[in-house]
Amino acid sequence: MSGSPTAESVNSTVLGSTGNKSRSVELQNSMMKLKSENGEKVSVADDDDKGEKSLGALQSPEVAADGVVPVRGFRENGRSLSSILRRRQQNLSLNASYPSYAAFHDEEWGLPIHNDKRLFELFTYSIALAELSWPAILSRSHIFRDVFFDFDPIAVSKLQDKKVSAPGSPASSLLSELKLRSVIENARQICKIMDEFGSFDKYIWSFVSYKPVLGNFRYPRQVPIKTSKAEAISKDLVKRGFRGVGPTAVYSFMQAAGITNDHLVNCFRYLECMNAGEWVECIKSRKSDRR
Repeated sequence: MSGSPTAESVNSTVLGSTGNKSRSVELQNSMMKLKSENGEKVSVADDDDKGEKSLGALQSPEVAADGVVPVRGFRENGRSLSSILRRRQQNLSLNASYPSYAAFHDEEWGLPIHNDKRLFELFTYSIALAELSWPAILSRSHIFRDVFFDFDPIAVSKLQDKKVSAPGSPASSLLSELKLRSVIENARQICKIMDEFGSFDKYIWSFVSYKPVLGNFRYPRQVPIKTSKAEAISKDLVKRGFRGVGPTAVYSFMQAAGITNDHLVNCFRYLECMNAGEWVECIKSRKSDRR
């Protein structure tokens, strides 16, 4: 997520370079809002260009509350980190309150993705973090998929902006008109990339030489909300006409899609995602050799 979804964190991105102390109060306020609003839209400044203050940037699954010793990320007697968290640290993470969010961390977040539809889906969710929290997005994922044709870029690119964002439409309950228009426009740009590169997968992974970047972070405060690589990708996307692709949103996407592995090194998912990335690279290498 702009952060990562860990059992030791809050929701989407990671804390800034200044560490937990500088954001602890803001983080707690975000958690209180989520609980009080029960997953409703969060009023946050538009994240189209920068996104440093987006809710997603404060809710990475891999980020723990300030001053708390993280629960070690491993499986204990067959139980996942999220289950350990619920049992021992129920007040420290949104994971405990949102099972779908915990499952997202345990099964999906940070796993290298090479399917264009799935990449488009995570790309859209990362941009939506400017208005919604990860738990809210995940709880409505079925609506997102229905509205955007299972995130088929070609189908979404043909949607009419006005109809999708019309008051009372299913999509209008998800995001603001600005963000809905961004999703459709981004689909159109992805189609152009698919024509140019063969797939969105080839384009986006080329920025990291088709190999996941390993964060190797031990503490939540070390995880950035954006990187120079995210800034480079953001600039290229903006030049191509994409919307809502500030470096923070892009980094959230990189984390969610496994382009960067920001699970803490003591999280059980760190090695699982790393091994998955190496396996995919090995398969591609073999296919290349056969040619």
